Amino acid sequence: ANTDDESCEYISDNTESFQWTQLIESTNLPDGLNKSSYGFDRLNRLVYFVNVNTNELQVYSIDDNEFYTLNVNSWPSFDRSGDFIYHPEKNVIQAFRSGTDDVYQVVPSEDSTWELVIDGSYTSNMYGSDPFYNGNTSNIGVMNGYGWYAVRNWVFEGVEDAWTEMLPNTNSEPYKRGTGFLYPNEDFTKLYMIDGQGSQTGDQWENSCALGTPWATDIGVYCWLKDVWELDLETYEWSNILPVNSNSINYIGTNAYDYVNNTLYRFGGYIPSASYQGAIETTADAYKLKI
Repeated sequence: ANTDDESCEYISDNTESFQWTQLIESTNLPDGLNKSSYGFDRLNRLVYFVNVNTNELQVYSIDDNEFYTLNVNSWPSFDRSGDFIYHPEKNVIQAFRSGTDDVYQVVPSEDSTWELVIDGSYTSNMYGSDPFYNGNTSNIGVMNGYGWYAVRNWVFEGVEDAWTEMLPNTNSEPYKRGTGFLYPNEDFTKLYMIDGQGSQTGDQWENSCALGTPWATDIGVYCWLKDVWELDLETYEWSNILPVNSNSINYIGTNAYDYVNNTLYRFGGYIPSASYQGAIETTADAYKLKI
C-alpha cells in the first residue's frame, strides 16, 4: 500500500465500506497461474508469476491491466514451484526450490535463458523458508524454515555464488516460527516479520502452548505468536516492535505496508483454532500499526 497517512488516520471497524474492484475475470486468467507472486517490479509496475512445473513466466502489467507470457529457455528441473523473487538492481528473476537450494536467474525478456548463479543444495530443514532481497548488499536471502519436526529462525544470504549464514539458528527470541509474513521497507534495508506460529524451543512435539492462544498443528501444538519484529539487514539485529502475545488482535488477516508513513495495515482475517481441524472464524475488523 502507498497510502496517505493523513487521509487514513481512522480506519472503520466495518470493512463493508471497502469494496473490491474486479480487474480480470477468472476465465481470462492464464492457465497454470502461480497464485503466490513474489516478483514485483516497482519501477515498471509489473508483477511476475513463475511456475517451474508448467515452465511459464507470466507478467501482469498494472498500468495496462493485462497478462502476457514471456518465452524463456532452459527451465530448471524443480519438483515443485518453489520460491522466487524479483531482483530490482539486476532486473532478473531468481528462482530456487526451497531454502539454500540451487538458484537460477533469468532476465524477464523474450527468448532469455535460465542460468545457474548459486550452486546450493536442497535441505529439508529449510522447507517453507521465506525469501527476501537485501537492499544493503544486493543479495537475495532466506530465513526461518521448517523440517524434521522443528522450526528455525536462522538467516542466510546468497553471497556471490554461495549461501552464507548471516544469523545462526538459536533458541532465543524472536521465537522460531513455521509461518509468518515478511514485508520490506521502501529501500529493502529492513524486514518486518508479522505473526507466525512457533515456540522458544522449536520442538513440534510440545503438546501445550505456554505463550497464549494455541494454534494446532497436525502433530503437536505451537503457540500463535501475535507479534511484530524488525530485522535490520545491515546489522542483522532484531528489534521487538510488538512483543509476543501482547497484541489484542486475535486473528490473522490480510496485511499491507505503507512505505511512505511506515505503517502496517490489517484487514479482516480468521481466528486460529486450538484444534487442527477446527472451524475458522472470520472477522471484519481493520487496524493499523505505526512503526
